[in-house]
Amino acid sequence: MKSRSLLGLFITNAIIDLFFVLLHKEELRHITKPLLLLFLIFYSAAGTKKKGKLFFLLLCALFFSFSGDVFLLFEKETPYWFILGLAGFLIAHIFYIALFIHVKKGNRPKKKINAFVVLLIAAYTTCLYLLLSPSLGDLKVPVLIYSIVLSCMFLAGIHTFDFSQQKFGRLCIIGAAFFVMSDSLLAINKFYGSFEGSGFLVMLTYDLAQLLIVLGITKYINLRPATTETPGRSSK
Repeated sequence: MKSRSLLGLFITNAIIDLFFVLLHKEELRHITKPLLLLFLIFYSAAGTKKKGKLFFLLLCALFFSFSGDVFLLFEKETPYWFILGLAGFLIAHIFYIALFIHVKKGNRPKKKINAFVVLLIAAYTTCLYLLLSPSLGDLKVPVLIYSIVLSCMFLAGIHTFDFSQQKFGRLCIIGAAFFVMSDSLLAINKFYGSFEGSGFLVMLTYDLAQLLIVLGITKYINLRPATTETPGRSSK
């Protein structure tokens, strides 16, 4: 199947899944939710011309995201499913970090680590954790570790591309930002206080996060010159 058709299937399935969220049809989401990442995995396989280390890291990140999605479908049955879901996404973020670092090594964007951005993200993560901490109970350490890894993923994405010359890199960083937003909304709704429309917003930002990162990375891989030291620098 062509990559464009698979992308269309992902978007269609995402819309249907969001519709089920609004209608609180959780039993039907046992079908639509797992399909989200499966369609992105198939799209990545069909749309990536060069199957190397970058593709492998992307595939691993998507696979563990898929496992996290599946585990969270059963979180209401027992808390252990939530912990497994958290672990799945934790590993997925670690693979995304490795992916961004690997891209940066070959990409070599001409910029240093922005201390202000680091402090800003650290402040946001700290404030959010302190807000949630009183309600976390035995999950304080796992949530803290997850928050740190998520922040590192976002920082790695910010410092990976030369955005002035690599416009597709913006897709990755916007996707990473949506990931932070999605996980923040999920954590606030679960541990601080539920709010109307939380499920819809969590899934909408999550779908956009995964989609934009996949689109940005696959385009980078496909445009990446095989013999230059600064792959993709001239591509827009």
